[in-house]
Amino acid sequence: MKNTSNLIHTKTDRANFALETKDVKKIMVLDLGFLGDTIHLLPALWVIHQNYPQAELHIAVSNQVSSLFKSIPWVKKAWSYMRYPRHASVKENIRFILEMRREKFDLLINLNGSDRSCFLSYFIHAKYSVGRVSENTRPFRNYLFYKTIYYPTKNKPAYMQRCEMLKEMGLKFQKLEFNIEVTHDDFKTTGLLHQDKYQYIHMSPFTSSDTKELSIKQINELMLALSRKYQNKKIIFSCAPNQRETEKMKKLIAFLEVKPWKVFAGSLDLTSLVALIKYASLHLSGDTGTVHIARMMHIPTVAWFRDPGNSKAWIPDHKKSNVLILKKASENMDQVHIKDVIKKIDTLLR
Repeated sequence: MKNTSNLIHTKTDRANFALETKDVKKIMVLDLGFLGDTIHLLPALWVIHQNYPQAELHIAVSNQVSSLFKSIPWVKKAWSYMRYPRHASVKENIRFILEMRREKFDLLINLNGSDRSCFLSYFIHAKYSVGRVSENTRPFRNYLFYKTIYYPTKNKPAYMQRCEMLKEMGLKFQKLEFNIEVTHDDFKTTGLLHQDKYQYIHMSPFTSSDTKELSIKQINELMLALSRKYQNKKIIFSCAPNQRETEKMKKLIAFLEVKPWKVFAGSLDLTSLVALIKYASLHLSGDTGTVHIARMMHIPTVAWFRDPGNSKAWIPDHKKSNVLILKKASENMDQVHIKDVIKKIDTLLR
């Protein structure tokens, strides 16, 4: 880092920044993340809300996850930024910046650190802005914020890292909470009944990449094993509302010898999906957004991940999470043995 003049580093720096921002009325947290990123941001958002209770709290996230904030009433507004199925055009970026500038934010916080989010942060022109820099930060990013915080990449869950970044700003917290409200009415939107709660296993068979998914044959083997061992449990499948996953779901269901009880092929909004997972007795998936929903809701989970190297950022850390991690390099998940998946399920459903 060539420029450290704006770095919040010492106890005095934190005290001065807290004094400068103590009366802010409107805060933007610019993240632009997908589902997993957004869920891991929630404890940090709660910390910000607790430290600035007088301020309106706004968040900017990827367009397909903004509906999640219907269940988070303490966030004033969730702004959608086009990231899927395509990146925002130049015209859309300009429109987004102009909308943000009209809001006249007092404080902008960027814990993301991507080039795109940093440039947007700069052009939004909040009165105060804070951005994260790390050991991999390119020097120009230091000049895009009023203040910066230095936080190197760490081997911790992403939500912990983001809250520790806020601690570097001088914000205080005692307990990390996701603090999302899911009601019975949210559950009713799934079409399930009250007596169905905790009587089913939820499975997300797909991820963003074929290389992180079990094959059709592996899922068939898993379904056969579940039907034999857990006859009292119904199985529900869900997937994202994109063409790739909905088409794959059709092929999967046609192939399976044992069919799931219910299939939600992209038909649930995020609030309904969170409610569906909240009332599952078990969640099964690979490295995808729903595994983070299950972590947030403290739902027993068995997941299969490719080797993340030295990073634990996205591995579920809840005590009821059992994760199979492939240690050998592979282009797919063929090394996952279904008998090992069942053993991990047994430890949670005894």
